[in-house]
Amino acid sequence: MGDDRWGKSLTLLDLPGPDADWMEIAGFALTSEGYEYARWLHPDEEPTSVAQRIYEEVSKAICGRGGDAMEFSLDDLRCALFRHQRMVRWNEPDVVPLGVNRSQLAEDLYDSATECGRKIISVIRERLEAPGLS
Repeated sequence: MGDDRWGKSLTLLDLPGPDADWMEIAGFALTSEGYEYARWLHPDEEPTSVAQRIYEEVSKAICGRGGDAMEFSLDDLRCALFRHQRMVRWNEPDVVPLGVNRSQLAEDLYDSATECGRKIISVIRERLEAPGLS
């Protein structure tokens, strides 16, 4: 996909640990402006759509449903993580139907979000550790 235009200064010390919670992952995700990267990558397309497409391709590769996660640039991976954070944010329960446990609903969302975020960060870590790929 893209190159590592914005990812050049990223180091292993910048990454959340393998057991990071959702708040730490979300904070790291927001250190990259995924929509700006998407706009740079495909200036004639809507950046949210481009970021979503990158997120879907990265997720597919990470979950073993096709592709190699290592084929993505650091910027692609950071864009995917940024988009993941935005999707989670806009799916947080603000209003919960009567009889539904709000804290359980949020906990389920964050558990799933944390697992996916950790996987993306794991691939970012692999890219930074691989000679010649970062």
